[in-house]
Amino acid sequence: MLLPVIGALLVGGAGVLFGTRRALNVSPLTVLREG
Repeated sequence: MLLPVIGALLVGGAGVLFGTRRALNVSPLTVLREG
């Protein structure tokens, strides 16, 4: 019962970390595109 929960937490945490890294790395490009 705990395995799916742990897996979801790991996937969610990894997604958040990669998302924040991508946001920080691509923020200048997105600003230039939107601006």
